[in-house]
Amino acid sequence: MKQIFIMFYVRYYIRKGSLVDAVGGELMSTPLHWATRQGHLGMVVLLMKYNADPTLRDGEGCACVHLAAQFGHTAIVAYLLARGDNVNLLDKNGMTPLMWSAYRVTSLDPTRLLLTFGASTNIADRLHGNTALHWAIQAKNHVAFGVLINHGASVDIANNMGETVYSIITKRKNTWLDKKVLDKVIESRKNKRNICQRISKDNNLRYWSMMLTPFFIFYIIGVVLELNQYFPIKIGLFILLYLFVWGISKLLFDDRVMNVMPMAVYLATKFWCYVTWVLYIHSYVGVWITSLFVSCSLCLWYNFVMAWKGDPGVITADRSKKYQTIIELAERDGFDPQWFCSTCLVRRPLRSKHCSVCNRCIAKFDHHCPWVGNCVGLNNLKYFVGYLATLSGMS
Repeated sequence: MKQIFIMFYVRYYIRKGSLVDAVGGELMSTPLHWATRQGHLGMVVLLMKYNADPTLRDGEGCACVHLAAQFGHTAIVAYLLARGDNVNLLDKNGMTPLMWSAYRVTSLDPTRLLLTFGASTNIADRLHGNTALHWAIQAKNHVAFGVLINHGASVDIANNMGETVYSIITKRKNTWLDKKVLDKVIESRKNKRNICQRISKDNNLRYWSMMLTPFFIFYIIGVVLELNQYFPIKIGLFILLYLFVWGISKLLFDDRVMNVMPMAVYLATKFWCYVTWVLYIHSYVGVWITSLFVSCSLCLWYNFVMAWKGDPGVITADRSKKYQTIIELAERDGFDPQWFCSTCLVRRPLRSKHCSVCNRCIAKFDHHCPWVGNCVGLNNLKYFVGYLATLSGMS
């Protein structure tokens, strides 16, 4: 109620001739600067409807988008950028909104939002020569650091002191950094002239190594169990198999293993099941059993492929539509993160969710299923249920 009265008086004063971009206070700020500092989205929208200029600088040389980024007002950042502000706008010291967010805000947004809008990770400020990564390290902001690294920010840009991000994190004890992120940075700088390292870092090779390993393991297990050897010898062979797979996993497996391996295990199980059927079983069963097996298999694979490769209900929009959505949500005072995805920049329908694995917003999101390598949502739920039903029937 208090905000409604404030908005009423602001409209009244503007209509009576008050300057919408009047400067005042110790910080030499306009009303739009003050509204931005306080995170008052409704007031920002109102002032901009009366042509308030968000690019004016306050006494510290910051525009409104810098202030919104500093104070973590994600909704205001999104609104200003959707209304046309430059995502890489520099303040008087050459700081971008992304640098301020990495330095001041310890949550995912607005850093993630700024990157989605195309913020550059390689711009350096004029005063210190720091990039956004340098500022994240200075603030010990592990969240922003991880987001920037995953977005491909360079660790080789030197600041005015001659320090790169890589040199800083290797010289100091950075217990605040996530170990996986730190390992990723260090691995990316290993000697690329070493042919073994070049091969082991190939993403396609890593993927197919993870995908094919279960096929190999199941085959070796079957062969060892069928050997006419003493039990201790078989145990020794299993230990050798374990050591071999452990070595392969250390060399070639990466962060995708928990998403790739379940489906790889399923496919390997099915493959050897069909091999066993063809080589050892089909000649001992009748035509009706074989026909039933083939029919169920066709139904199983149809539903599996549709659940795996089909569109689960991805929510998409072009850039202009995304900006229009942001403006509409802000102007209706309905800019709730529950209904807006800062990664995809889309409005979330009821029961939709952003999948952190696929990095997409899915309509009527049920879950991400690693056994089919896809999200289960509005469009492929029926195929997923059919797949489970057929799989249970064949079991």
